Amino acid sequence: MEPSFMGTSHDACVLRDALERENGLRVPQGKFYLVDAGYGAKPGLLPLFLEMESKGRGEHSGDIVNWLPAHSDFVHKYLANLVVSGARTSSTFKKVHYNACAKVVNEHFNTNLIGDQIKNHMRKWQRIYKKINSLRKISAAGWDENNYIITLDHEHYTSYVKENKSNAANAEYLNKPLEHFGEMLTIFGNNMATGKYAKGSNEALGIQDTETDTEDCDVSVVATTIVSAARTSMSGAAAATNEDNGGDIFSS
Repeated sequence: MEPSFMGTSHDACVLRDALERENGLRVPQGKFYLVDAGYGAKPGLLPLFLEMESKGRGEHSGDIVNWLPAHSDFVHKYLANLVVSGARTSSTFKKVHYNACAKVVNEHFNTNLIGDQIKNHMRKWQRIYKKINSLRKISAAGWDENNYIITLDHEHYTSYVKENKSNAANAEYLNKPLEHFGEMLTIFGNNMATGKYAKGSNEALGIQDTETDTEDCDVSVVATTIVSAARTSMSGAAAATNEDNGGDIFSS
């Protein structure tokens, strides 16, 4: 406890004072303290990352979900498989799809998610997908469609990220494989996915959202491995969910 601070003082202020004192807080070399997100990331301090999504419309309130990479990977594969298998019969996912996905995730990871939290999570990835398609239009940018990488040579990369803070923040999407892009292409892209190829369609395959994704994606090949992996990992669980819902989990 630090008696010199009022209870309304921000965590970061208290921490800074503790670190700057002559005999203040010291973190052993190579070690970290797990701290609240309010402290921020600093040497020796590791804030717990929580992707906060509520049961409702996505406000940062209600139940907090700690989305691990494995959870997100599982959800992407599950939803991509719904599109590829033809189980999603319209251009958007319905509530019953999200609920079924949440049930499968809960059974696999022993979590307690609901359909709206799955939907909120995918809204975040839909924004990322739109950003990626925008970044592919950067002058001098290349595209590695086998590994899903936006490529920039050293000169153009350095010039781009130094231009402004927004560009610097986008560096995480450049010159490295884009996480979940193959599945996002199937889920959000304006292409009709089959078992091996994604063929053009006039109807965008996006999740139901008030935001409209106007960015087109010209990548036509969806990796077969994504489809096979999704089918392998999801088929048993989806069948069980289908049985529990009277054989029709995809009807409104």
